[in-house]
Amino acid sequence: IGLARKMSCRDVPDAVPFVILLHDFAADRSQWDSYVKIFTDAGLAVLQYDMRGFGESRLPRVSGDRTSYLNSLVNDVPALIEYIRNQPRSEGQLIHMVGLGLGANIAFVANGSGLGIAQTVLIAPNSQDGLPDGAAVEHFQATDVFGLTNEAGRPAMDMLMARTAEPKQVTDVL
Repeated sequence: IGLARKMSCRDVPDAVPFVILLHDFAADRSQWDSYVKIFTDAGLAVLQYDMRGFGESRLPRVSGDRTSYLNSLVNDVPALIEYIRNQPRSEGQLIHMVGLGLGANIAFVANGSGLGIAQTVLIAPNSQDGLPDGAAVEHFQATDVFGLTNEAGRPAMDMLMARTAEPKQVTDVL
């Protein structure tokens, strides 16, 4: 599956930590464009990508229902991590994830799936039926998760954080 992606990094000779930015439902990788400079100025390399069926990424034939499709989006994360690990600037560096909405759910499941994600930031994850939440992953154990939510999104965040080991933190925003 070809995933459309964009990598950004300051021009430095050393290896740098990476952050993968995951967009919300009905958006694409450009949702993060105005934030990339903040991350690169902080010394991180940034990988933005379009999830399957969004932006410039194709939607392959998917058998099953909406739930199967949405949960299958997590299956692309190992390929993204491998792509990063093959970059000259990633040598032994940490990989972090930041997700918004559906992207937060995918980042959460990736964190708890033993893929070597260092820290994960969840912004307004969803709790709708069928969205990825880690329940279907054997030996799931999320850790080192920071969440940002508002009052309306608090139940979804609490549901995910109940499956998260320390360290974890949630901050409520307006």
